This record gives sequence, structure tokens and C-alpha cells, in this order.
Amino acid sequence: MHVMEPKAKVDVDVNAKTVTVESEASEESIKQVIVAAGHAIEGYGSDSSFSQKFRF
Repeated sequence: MHVMEPKAKVDVDVNAKTVTVESEASEESIKQVIVAAGHAIEGYGSDSSFSQKFRF
């Protein structure tokens, strides 16, 4: 994420399996970065709403 946007704030909660991202990047860009890193996103590709908090 920081390669794409160095000023992004990323918080990972391993126990809750969530990632919270504060970024100017689009929802789709953030999701693509997470998936490219080898993680699945709960509800990705469905009609779920975007809240910048992802479950993996």
C-alpha cells in the first residue's frame, strides 16, 4: 500500500482479521493491492458496501 501511496495510514488487526486503510486511493485500488499481496477480502466481488475496513 505504501508503495502506491506513501502517505496512506494502514492499521492491521491480526486477531480480528481486519485492515483499516486511510488513503486517497480508490476502493478498487486498495482491494487490488490487498489481493495482490495474497490475501482474500470477505465479500470482494459481491455487492457489499465499501467502508475502508476489510476482512481477510
